[in-house]
Amino acid sequence: MIPTNRGSGIGTLVLAILVVTSVSVAFAGVSGGTLAETKKADVVFVFDKTGSMDDEAAALKDEIKSVAADLESRGIDARYALIEYEDASTTEIIDFDPESDGTQAFTSDTAALAGALEEFTTGGGTEDASNAIDEALGLDTRDDAKQIVVVLTDEDDDGYTDQNEDGEADIVDKVNEAGACLLAVSPDEVDTDPADQLKTYSNLVECGDWSDILSESFSTVVQDLVTFIDESVDEVTESEETESVPSPRFVVDERSIESAELYTNETANVTYEVRNVGSADGQYHAVLYDNDRVLASERVTLHSGENHTFRWQVSWATVGKRDLSTQERYIERVDVVERPTPPLDPADVELVDASTVRSKVLPGETYEVTASVRNNGTTEGKTPVAFAADETEQGNDSVTIQAGETVDATYTATAGSPTAPGNVSWTVNGVHADNVTVLDPNETESGIVDVYTTREIVSTGETYEVVPVLYNGGATEQYFVVTFSRVNETGVTMMYVSVAPGEKLELPHSVSAPETVGTDQWVVSGATAPTVTVTNATG
Repeated sequence: MIPTNRGSGIGTLVLAILVVTSVSVAFAGVSGGTLAETKKADVVFVFDKTGSMDDEAAALKDEIKSVAADLESRGIDARYALIEYEDASTTEIIDFDPESDGTQAFTSDTAALAGALEEFTTGGGTEDASNAIDEALGLDTRDDAKQIVVVLTDEDDDGYTDQNEDGEADIVDKVNEAGACLLAVSPDEVDTDPADQLKTYSNLVECGDWSDILSESFSTVVQDLVTFIDESVDEVTESEETESVPSPRFVVDERSIESAELYTNETANVTYEVRNVGSADGQYHAVLYDNDRVLASERVTLHSGENHTFRWQVSWATVGKRDLSTQERYIERVDVVERPTPPLDPADVELVDASTVRSKVLPGETYEVTASVRNNGTTEGKTPVAFAADETEQGNDSVTIQAGETVDATYTATAGSPTAPGNVSWTVNGVHADNVTVLDPNETESGIVDVYTTREIVSTGETYEVVPVLYNGGATEQYFVVTFSRVNETGVTMMYVSVAPGEKLELPHSVSAPETVGTDQWVVSGATAPTVTVTNATG
């Protein structure tokens, strides 16, 4: 297989063009040898011309001259052809030589290719990639050049019909029989059937590569080309002339990472083994990439017949998928996931407090059951917090707690129906929290049915709310005078409110805690609110 280069996406496909001049996977060294001939590549761009490919055509048009100039400056003789396809009946070979017989579509005139791409129009919705690839294989290539078919599409292959005896698309056999290379630039997953995916074809052919069309724009192509030339070595066509000149040739025997799934900050070992099978000593430069980011760089001089194994350790602090590669070889897509938090020893878990915000509720009302849980152990961990009403579990929260830390967990409950009034006994992790009385509206008199506070513990001077709940059990609108007074103080605050028949109303009243440590308690129209603990604000 022709290697996947360090960049993914469109930039990668152009990089791949540089190195494919024979089926061999050996690479010339950067020192110690002389190239015997100009390397040649005949590249066919096969474009899906359906509705969403205009941007890709425009991007290639903008960059093709720079790409060609870079190839030429490095002694690579490249020609280009263009095929547009939709369904089989609309496949078109762009003929850059009107006097030819229609099959000699290659040109080295990048202006002509850019012009054809500028006239690129899209439409339709059927993508017969197999037929277009077959047409590309029929073009007349130079005997001493490698033919590279580059398919660009954002869909699968609707032309997937004929299969070989192995159940694979027969276009795979046709690419192999032609001695061509297939570079598929397509989505990773289009539908549920991988058989008709261009990615699948590129993996099955003897010389193939794949890039995700959505992962990289053309804006980085030129920079990628320069980096690739600087940090890698071109593949050399094997010939008698080459063999007559002593030179190193490198073969990659192994490339692997010990696990394709890692936790964040988990370390994994990457192994990359290279042999010098050439006739001269040479220096090999290995660079390990996470997409375009360099993770490791190492040079080694290898004698003829000598091998070397590069070993690197990698890790990532954040989750995500990483495409790991060297300059010539794709290694693996690594999935970095969150490290699971271990469970806490139940002996280290302390239920500090558990309570309900309300003591009396009307049917259909929601209210909160809260719990404070402390980790008395020495390591971070998770622990379940189970909320139960009358010994029947209602909810199970899972909280992560640092060593020595206390965290809160909350369950929001809904009061029962009018046919089921009465007390509800709440427990948290089996420990009794509070009782809540579900009122029967038919037997509940109008007035204040409950009083609660928004805080149980406050700092000196801190603001919190005292909240009475008023209920109108009558048949007409009622008006209420609600008074708020602090226990052991004479001041009174009065509010006037109206409540519709059969409705309830919560009336929050903001108060400030005393400036001294102790307790604070309020009376609302004769109903006593829960006691609030006041602590020192400065600790």
